[in-house]
Amino acid sequence: MKQRRVVILAYPGLQSLDAVGPFEVFAGATRAAQSVAGPEAMRCRSPRSTGVRSGSRAGWPVHGALPDTSERIDTLVLPGGDQAQSARGDEELLSWIRTVAPRCRRVAAVCTGAFLAAEAGLLDGAGSRPTGRAPSSWPPSFRHWRSTPIRSTSVTASSGPVPASRPHRPGPGTGA
Repeated sequence: MKQRRVVILAYPGLQSLDAVGPFEVFAGATRAAQSVAGPEAMRCRSPRSTGVRSGSRAGWPVHGALPDTSERIDTLVLPGGDQAQSARGDEELLSWIRTVAPRCRRVAAVCTGAFLAAEAGLLDGAGSRPTGRAPSSWPPSFRHWRSTPIRSTSVTASSGPVPASRPHRPGPGTGA
């Protein structure tokens, strides 16, 4: 069976939950459907091939450097985090994202990881936008950015291979 490769981008200051959550979801899906879909080869990779510290200062191990741009990636996950702004200024990282994303079956941007996707040009013309924050809190270079509104009942918005997740909003009876 074909093995699908999942790469979760790791950078200093990432939000641990934005990386651990997708990692656990893919691991669970693999266990549940291994005989149907084939195993997922999940790897956390960083531009520098070293572990990183999350926004909460927890150590985050990585499985090595970013794959060569010629390697096939099934799913690329761009987690958010306090330092997503700094990562947006890493031209080497953005160039890698721009090069590999068109060949990925899926690219998922989690929370402020959407700003990495946008800076790399992946959301140009997409029917999605960051949610949960007022445009005045967006990075200055994105305050002009407007696109198709997301209905308040949406869980995700998708246009092509890049879904933008909608943050959870605690409500009555949710325990939050």
